[in-house]
Amino acid sequence: MLKILMLKRQLDAKRSELKALEEKDAEFQTREAELKTAIGEVEPGNAEQEDAVTAEVDAFEADKDAHETAKQTLSADIENLETELADLERKAPAPKTPEKREKVRGDVHMETQFNIRSLPMGRRAFDALPMELREAIVARPEVKEFLNRFRSMKGQNRAVTGAELTIPVVFLDLISENMYRYSKLLNRVRVRNVRGEARQTIAGIVPEAVWTEMCGAINELTFVFGQVTLDGYKVAGFIPVCNSLLEDSDIELASSIVEMLSESVGLAEDKAILYGKGAASKMPLGIVTRLAQTSQPSDYPANAPAWVDLHTTNILKIGGSGVTGAEFWAQLMAATGATHTKYSRGNLFWAMNSKTYTTLKSKVITFTATGDIASNMTVYEMARQYYPRLWDDSRLDQLVDAGRLSPEEAAQIRSDSQSQASPAK
Repeated sequence: MLKILMLKRQLDAKRSELKALEEKDAEFQTREAELKTAIGEVEPGNAEQEDAVTAEVDAFEADKDAHETAKQTLSADIENLETELADLERKAPAPKTPEKREKVRGDVHMETQFNIRSLPMGRRAFDALPMELREAIVARPEVKEFLNRFRSMKGQNRAVTGAELTIPVVFLDLISENMYRYSKLLNRVRVRNVRGEARQTIAGIVPEAVWTEMCGAINELTFVFGQVTLDGYKVAGFIPVCNSLLEDSDIELASSIVEMLSESVGLAEDKAILYGKGAASKMPLGIVTRLAQTSQPSDYPANAPAWVDLHTTNILKIGGSGVTGAEFWAQLMAATGATHTKYSRGNLFWAMNSKTYTTLKSKVITFTATGDIASNMTVYEMARQYYPRLWDDSRLDQLVDAGRLSPEEAAQIRSDSQSQASPAK
């Protein structure tokens, strides 16, 4: 057990070193782009310029080779440590059989030593559990029964009812946490699990306090609360599973089931948050659906906050094919003023698909007179943003030597970075 802890500590250290090296990849890309520009600016026949650029190229190649070699070495060390750790965890004594208790949906029966929501997307949630915990889960009677029934349906061409394949509670607990990795909006809304019908109290507009004399009478403030009736609906579906997966180990099958369901339900939750059609369609009412309403629905709750027509004030069209750069972003920022409200005190967020995201990114790109892509940020702004995560001290020194950053600006950037990193007192 102690050796496992030591290996995990070594593994974390190696991963931190590898992450630090990977963060320097952007610096090498920047240096390479600058060298390409320098090569293009060398005057033909100017031996002094050619020698200087050649020296810089040689130094860059040497630095990059050493960088890649270090990354490969660390990757190999990490792989070896992971293999050794997996072997030790497999040989570790099985944990004590947990006390048998009634399985109730909503209770948390699976305690983990890490935050599932923070796992990288390349790693499955079930795989991240310690080996002994995974083996203990698949050894549970209800899990074994579920997996056996799942495999017994191989090759059958018929409908599967919910009663035939009741997912074990331990899987539901894991899926409910793992959904947050695939959903982009669940952590932006207030989530409440509802069994059947429930009522949710909603605070109204926040009243403004009144200034008065120090010893004057205190004015009464009126807080108005609304109430919305919520129904419990389910989001569900079925998935075809490859026969080869059914023939795999219990751990691999369980891991795939948890991951596929988490991804599917997470996507459905996101679409419902934005475009849900409401109780008539057995769904939540989505943000966009509410904004697009042109009249008060007939089933609008009587005790809810007063219905307001928002489809003209909060659904706006801006820009166009001919609007780019600062003009587009000025219009966008002005349009976001429609989000002003005295109801919510949460953080604003932008929701968009990948096509819209790439379109917005294209609006911030400008070109120099020579046709090179240039950022709208100054060198000083870029240095403040990238130091020390992507640019180190040597990069700042290079910018100072090149005259693109003043010594005072470099000193200010270092000072600001140190003050941000210092612990609060």
